Amino acid sequence: MAKESAVRTACTAVVVHGGGFKVSAMRAIITGLRAVLPGQVFDLRANATVDELLGWFPAEHHRRTGTMLDVDSLRRSLEHIESGRE
Repeated sequence: MAKESAVRTACTAVVVHGGGFKVSAMRAIITGLRAVLPGQVFDLRANATVDELLGWFPAEHHRRTGTMLDVDSLRRSLEHIESGRE
């Protein structure tokens, strides 16, 4: 799946909120997936917060695609998604 997705995926970021063993394990699993992606086809990161994601994702996306993201719009979108989570 990673090879198929690599054609249209520059980087992927996941925000896993919270603390404790389960959350740490989830972040570790996501981070571990980076090691098994064939040929590092795209970068995958687990983040604890939207701010952490925004500190990396826009610059990495630009580096890999040449396209600048509107960070404020991305923040608003992510915060909108967060507001609907349980």
